[in-house]
Amino acid sequence: MPILPAPQLLQRAGETSGGSGPGVSYDAFLGVIWALTALATVFLAVRLQSRYRGPRRLFWDDGFAIFAWSLALATAILWQAEASNMYYSLNVAAGLVPPGSASDVQNRLLRYIHSEFAALILYYSTICTIKLSYLFFFRRLGSNIDRFGWIWWPILLFVLAAYFIMLGTYPYSCSTTTSIVYLSTHCNSAYFHHYTTIILDLSCVLDVVSDALILIIPFALLWKVRIRRAKKVAFLGLFSVSVITIVVAIVRTASANDTKVSNGQFDPTFLYLWSAVEACVAIIVSCLSAFPQLFAGSPRNAKPIFTPSDTYRAMMSRIRARRTGGGDSGSGPYTTMHGQELEPYSTSQVSDSGKLLDGLKLPK
Repeated sequence: MPILPAPQLLQRAGETSGGSGPGVSYDAFLGVIWALTALATVFLAVRLQSRYRGPRRLFWDDGFAIFAWSLALATAILWQAEASNMYYSLNVAAGLVPPGSASDVQNRLLRYIHSEFAALILYYSTICTIKLSYLFFFRRLGSNIDRFGWIWWPILLFVLAAYFIMLGTYPYSCSTTTSIVYLSTHCNSAYFHHYTTIILDLSCVLDVVSDALILIIPFALLWKVRIRRAKKVAFLGLFSVSVITIVVAIVRTASANDTKVSNGQFDPTFLYLWSAVEACVAIIVSCLSAFPQLFAGSPRNAKPIFTPSDTYRAMMSRIRARRTGGGDSGSGPYTTMHGQELEPYSTSQVSDSGKLLDGLKLPK
């Protein structure tokens, strides 16, 4: 890889990065990312602990949540290793720090450009995986509702289509090149800046629309379920916390557009900070919506509950009648007034079949 002379390289670096210093400090950038990653880890641990104390198994939605968390953790590790190169390139381009050798500047600039590519792919994958976690969570809730697939499958296909659209429209050439000249010409043109703005806005629209479609599912579920209105409102409020993810997605896009530097490029510190924030917030919100204790008690802590049947009540009535002298004292099986033989009474015990809405009355 040819090394440009230092003055020309600094000019190219300034053109590539927009010639402006970082809008978010280095410590704040890493501090916020690691703080939210740690918070997402806590919420995921509580979610898994509730699974251990309850059904003692993991479901598909848990698997997607774990995978999304691993992607968020990979993002935090990536920026821990590469954020110094991003800040070095931005500061050198803005003249805030003295540059090192020409080869050092070029190598660190290219490492920063390549880390951007990895961070965005991790971001898109994390958001898509969390949406799949929501979808499979609601699929488990609605498995005993007729025609539930009519809603679920189209939304699943839309989420996957949105993910592949974002991957397909990403400008890979500017994230994988090793040419400083190519970065400062093609990747610094007005057309390219306009294109990246369209891609950012498109990703926000697809993100918000897919989240809104997923929000339709709990409303459709509870519309079919016969429960008290207060409990139905509580469930809807719980599921609606995913609106927080929609708000963060809009803030991410608005922040990136509002903090563009002079040549029209995005300030990468704001863009990638908000990308990491949205991914971690999505994990936290998905864990809030999936805590099983909010829907059903733990089966291992449940005690047998005696449920008297009509047969048992009829039998006890005959026993009380004999004690007061009003009934016969004959032996043999008891019968009802219609001549049907009585069955022994039964008991029931709380169990967990893995369906969080078991026991709710559904219309036939």
